[in-house]
Amino acid sequence: MNHARSRVLQRHDVVMSREDLAAAIGQGVLGYYLGALGVTLVLLARDFDVDVLSLGWLSNGFGVSLVVLGALGSAVLRLGAARVLKVVVGFIGVGGVLLALGPGLAPAQAGAIALGAGGAGVVLCTPAMVVGERMAQRLTMVSAASSVTGVVAPLLLGGAELVTGNGRLALLVPIPAVVALAFMRVSAPAIGPARRFDSSRFGVVARGWGAMVLGIAAEFGFLLWGAARLISVGLSEAQAALGAAAFPVGMAVARLVGARSAGHHRALGLACAATIVGAILIAAFSTPAMIVVGLGIGGVGAAFLYPLTLAALVGASGLATRTVAPIATTASGAAVLLGPALFRLVARAGGLELGFLVLVPLAIAVMLIVPRSEMRTEDPSEHRTVISG
Repeated sequence: MNHARSRVLQRHDVVMSREDLAAAIGQGVLGYYLGALGVTLVLLARDFDVDVLSLGWLSNGFGVSLVVLGALGSAVLRLGAARVLKVVVGFIGVGGVLLALGPGLAPAQAGAIALGAGGAGVVLCTPAMVVGERMAQRLTMVSAASSVTGVVAPLLLGGAELVTGNGRLALLVPIPAVVALAFMRVSAPAIGPARRFDSSRFGVVARGWGAMVLGIAAEFGFLLWGAARLISVGLSEAQAALGAAAFPVGMAVARLVGARSAGHHRALGLACAATIVGAILIAAFSTPAMIVVGLGIGGVGAAFLYPLTLAALVGASGLATRTVAPIATTASGAAVLLGPALFRLVARAGGLELGFLVLVPLAIAVMLIVPRSEMRTEDPSEHRTVISG
């Protein structure tokens, strides 16, 4: 192992390496824009006088890019995960500038595509940067960066809306971090050769892929439509932006506090239960306070859906990380394309509150798909064999 890298495991503590930090910066930049996405939807709808549900295309660029990069993932990662990470975070910055300053829907659409392409690259690179012992715990810590910035984003957009009347200006905030990462000296960790794929494990991989799709789809439901749900019960755009921060607050608290428990075999069941409770509260109540509570509880549950389903896929499939990363990326793309589309379909027919009930069967399905045995905390030597050199 490269001596320049800090140890990833010291006794029972989880220590971040330089590569983990770079991945955390990428996740932080991406998390800011994802956290701002729901508020950006309502601001664009107001600024350009369109129905908020008609702006679902804003996430489509992200989904399509995830699927394309997932298909090309192995070739892309051969260029070096660290190098690719810097480039794709630059794409996110360009997209953020266009969404912030674009005078019409066309520049906003171009910005969404650039943000989507960059975000897809971050999703692809993150598992390749965070390899080795205690992957679930370290991935949860890295993902916490996106949760923290996701908290800040709606708050800053809401503040900018109150002060300047143009909340989209706050989309420029992460640009210094984009520049800082570009000059950061970091190299991707070594990844061992992939083990020959055992065709008998195809069902395990397919099940893990499906669990990731369902879990990420549930997370995106909260993320995209939380602010719109608050506006539907009478809040202003600025108030909805502040209230929608409850979802990333829940995610951040859960990931920061619960990172060391992420490998427990009951963690996924508890995460899905919290997701279900949050969705039901948002759907069942029309008071802003209860919707905010539902968003917070949903955030606690959604915080673990991605890292736990990804760790289960890695642990159960026996595939190397460079093989799992593209598979996980296509799962994310499918979730971002299919989840919001299903939500919009139901919401157009029965309102946003009914749309949130779609998240309940998604979370139940995740619990049923991933067996408890795949959620146990694995011995470090098993990770070393499966995903590192």
